Amino acid sequence: MGVNVGAHRHSYEMTHGEIGGGETLVCHHCDNPGCVNPSHLFLGEALDNRADASRKGRLDHFEGHSHAFPAEGIQKIKAMRDKGMSQQAIADELGVSQPTISKYLIDAGIRARPSFWKDAHREKEVIAMLRAGAGVTETARELGVSYRYVRHLKQE
Repeated sequence: MGVNVGAHRHSYEMTHGEIGGGETLVCHHCDNPGCVNPSHLFLGEALDNRADASRKGRLDHFEGHSHAFPAEGIQKIKAMRDKGMSQQAIADELGVSQPTISKYLIDAGIRARPSFWKDAHREKEVIAMLRAGAGVTETARELGVSYRYVRHLKQE
């Protein structure tokens, strides 16, 4: 007995081959859910589909409503954040609003960064000075970073 799949997914697989399991979605460039034209279809994850919809202005009516966000999406956002990207930069890249990114991080239990995180691009220099024996205040003044940031790195 076969498995039921959407007509658009079947159309994509007939043209491009089997998609496989997992979280892969067949998305529509044309934004017509009933469309089965293979040239209008593309593969993506839920995050890709949401970003595509947002870029096209189709998500404004969803703001303020609770939506599940796939675990791999949270991991992607967290990885971008860990690279030093601000919530606004992440939102811009993914085509969603900054409050949306903030909500997903809060829902995932990820705390906001302290305000001194803006100095993170100087981390290697701060650590080098501390290892060389410089004090916290001297390092902060020399590199033009916050005292709190230097103290935070010294405590790690």
